[in-house]
Amino acid sequence: MTADAYGKSDGTYPEQGQPGAPSSYGYGGYGGYGGYGGYGGGGAEPGAAGQIDLRFLLGILRRRKFLIAAITLFVTLATYLYVSQLTPLYQASAEILIDPKRQNVVNIQEVEEGLSNDWLTTETEATIIGSQDIALKVVNELELERNPLFNWKLRRPEPSLKDVIAGWFTGEDPAAEARNFEPEPLETYANDPEFRERLARNFRRSLSVIPADRGRVIDVVFVSTDPEMAMLGANTTAEVYIEDLQESKGRATSEATDWLTERVAEVQEGTVENPEKGQS
Repeated sequence: MTADAYGKSDGTYPEQGQPGAPSSYGYGGYGGYGGYGGYGGGGAEPGAAGQIDLRFLLGILRRRKFLIAAITLFVTLATYLYVSQLTPLYQASAEILIDPKRQNVVNIQEVEEGLSNDWLTTETEATIIGSQDIALKVVNELELERNPLFNWKLRRPEPSLKDVIAGWFTGEDPAAEARNFEPEPLETYANDPEFRERLARNFRRSLSVIPADRGRVIDVVFVSTDPEMAMLGANTTAEVYIEDLQESKGRATSEATDWLTERVAEVQEGTVENPEKGQS
């Protein structure tokens, strides 16, 4: 500071208007007090208001560098643990073309249940494909009671993220329970109807049946953590549906044949009992 700026060196200030007196008294250095820029330093320079003081920001970062490093390390570690718990999913699909043309046997349409030729055929068949009955047949075909993906009783307990973190502080091994796991013998419950119904429901949770908006194509989609199971789930569902459809057509043909046989027998009996009526 100089005496010319604020007054004489002895600490006295000339009155305003006298030689050496400033035009007005004030603390120009405090003009930047709110921003700490000019405190005790002669005030902020013109045009400095609203500008970012990089040295001030760098000073904050230097003072808090350990806190910033700790937060970064924690976020990175938490992200790694979360991603490591994720399991990749595989998707497979099979397409089924619904043939709307059905052969009526002596005009007995009622023996061909579910084979209607209206515009709801695709939606109806998609509902059948995704039904519990078809799922039960797939469970039997693939023996899913032996697959831990569907049979929860065969599944080894996996430590959760919470257990892993807790193990760091307690010193306990979160995988100890999994190593000592012994599943219940399959023979004791494999044929239980409720158990098999639940297996079918577990299978259906991974199954999607999507009818086309226009056309007669149905997509059978299956999602699994095992790529081979994804392929088997989609293909086997389509195969079981087609086999079930062929069995239904076979039963319809058999019922129609039985009906025709009975009618022919009735006509023959009537002709034998009334030969004159038969001749006429």
